[in-house]
Amino acid sequence: MSHFGFHFGLWIQWKKGKNMLVSILVGAISGWLAGLIMDSKGGIIRNIILGLVGGAVGNWIFRALDIMPYSFLGHIVVGVVGAVVVIWVGRLIFGHRDR
Repeated sequence: MSHFGFHFGLWIQWKKGKNMLVSILVGAISGWLAGLIMDSKGGIIRNIILGLVGGAVGNWIFRALDIMPYSFLGHIVVGVVGAVVVIWVGRLIFGHRDR
């Protein structure tokens, strides 16, 4: 591997790690905001998971509507919408247990 290839590989690894951290941050913020909107209780881990799942659901919803987020705030909005839908569906299936 050339010197350039080695540095490029390190840059790709750093970029992937950075993207993962940003995804976790967006998930935490989205899950927390959705919890506030839906009056749902939960800790940081639950908020991160809720936000990550909500982000996937929100991406599916917004892609079906042909809307793509391009900014950090746009990804937060998509995550919040998706997380609110996840909380709502969870309450329909399991009832309102988190109070």
